[in-house]
Amino acid sequence: AVICGHMARSRSRRSPAEYGGGGMAIAGLATGYVSIVLTIVAIAFFSFSGAMFLPAFSQAKSHAQAIHCSNNLKQIGLAFKTWEIDHTNQFPFNVKTNEGGTLELCQRGPDGFELDPTVHFLVLSNELSTPRILVCPADAKQPAADWQFLTASNISYRLRSGEAVNSRNPQQVLAICPIHNNVLRV
Repeated sequence: AVICGHMARSRSRRSPAEYGGGGMAIAGLATGYVSIVLTIVAIAFFSFSGAMFLPAFSQAKSHAQAIHCSNNLKQIGLAFKTWEIDHTNQFPFNVKTNEGGTLELCQRGPDGFELDPTVHFLVLSNELSTPRILVCPADAKQPAADWQFLTASNISYRLRSGEAVNSRNPQQVLAICPIHNNVLRV
């Protein structure tokens, strides 16, 4: 509108008899400049208001990730319970390896959490749908592409093992998310 307004204004000044409508040219110029100013104001307003909403979006994303993390832990707990039903009411880390468990492969740290929980989760692979469940959505770790590629670097959750961690002690902590501090109890 600004460019066409300038062209029309220029023609009406050079040849007013041939190109009348100088008033229309001025109206076109005014409309063009007003629309430019309004566009700049609108961009500035929406940029500012968009920046105001960024913390809300970030908080909503964080909340959704915490819920997803909690669901992952619930699926892990369900896998342990399912495995337990089929194996003399014991979790894998309380069953000998020659009976299908991982008792001899436990590597507990001083806090009772496994240093490398990979072997325990591999035993549960039939009960867990995918190794993706083992990574918290807020964690930068990449999930294993398949169970055969699972390593400790593909697991977010800390797993606690030991004789006291069983269904007879439902208040015992089985797993924890170090990012959200979500806790999975037996």
